[in-house]
Amino acid sequence: MSEKDIYTNKLASLEKKVVRNTIANTRDMALKYPRGEDGLTDKQRIFVEIYVKEEGRLTPTECARQAGYKPERAPTTASELLNIKKYPHIVLQLMLKDYVVKLQGCMLKEKRLEQDQLMICQERMC
Repeated sequence: MSEKDIYTNKLASLEKKVVRNTIANTRDMALKYPRGEDGLTDKQRIFVEIYVKEEGRLTPTECARQAGYKPERAPTTASELLNIKKYPHIVLQLMLKDYVVKLQGCMLKEKRLEQDQLMICQERMC
């Protein structure tokens, strides 16, 4: 192994250590909790999924607990996550997902209505 390769490997391992230590010891939340394309962290995305899936059967506090937030801070966190001024991306995702769920429900009702009408027509022909 050449001397250049040795120094390159040492430099790469040092860079990894620095990045790891920086992320572990940083106060910059963007490094600790990276956001996806939708602008949400993993916990926020899980909160949105649970909140929309349960459709009001669970309180926002319980949704926050299930998403992995600390139980003692869950009521405060849930309230903050649903605040459009503080977290507009989360509220937007909630609205979009809720709209999609309702749209799917309407499409399912229309399909059932068409099937019922078809059955009625077939019965009248017999």
